Amino acid sequence: MTFVAEVKTQCGAMDAQYEERTKTRAEETEAISKAVEILDAEEAHASFAKSFSFLQESHKSPPALCARPPAWPRPRILAW
Repeated sequence: MTFVAEVKTQCGAMDAQYEERTKTRAEETEAISKAVEILDAEEAHASFAKSFSFLQESHKSPPALCARPPAWPRPRILAW
């Protein structure tokens, strides 16, 4: 196979890969736009308002629990 023929074959394969990636990115952009549209809908806002009542905003541990060592030793990272 000559060099020129090999380059043409490689370029054809790269063109096909580029087209596939371009198509995939367009589909991803469309899917993200659709997700944003759904999340921005009034029904979604009403649903979000209900779910925030279950949100834990803070957590405080007694000092004794914070100072306690872990139940098992942490693995050490070995240097190469």
